[in-house]
Amino acid sequence: MRLPWLFRAYSIFSFKDITALARGLHAGCSRVTDAKLPMIIVLEQDIGKVLGQSLKVLNGGYDIICVDQIIVNEGDYIDIGKSVAGGNGCSCGY
Repeated sequence: MRLPWLFRAYSIFSFKDITALARGLHAGCSRVTDAKLPMIIVLEQDIGKVLGQSLKVLNGGYDIICVDQIIVNEGDYIDIGKSVAGGNGCSCGY
């Protein structure tokens, strides 16, 4: 089950904004959390720690990964998963 969401938001968040965002994500991702899958959130803004802490207060035991200060553009990918070849692979670029 993949639920990628991308939205542009404020450049400055108050604690009230972050709390409201945490509540919305918690409610909106119930299919993920009910299945005991980790909630993975990637943000442009530098609010990952406080958002993760706010979600932890609301959580029912599910794992939370909040990564902040990530800027992506159309066609970019973020790969999250187990490493292949025991982590002994190498990337080859031109």
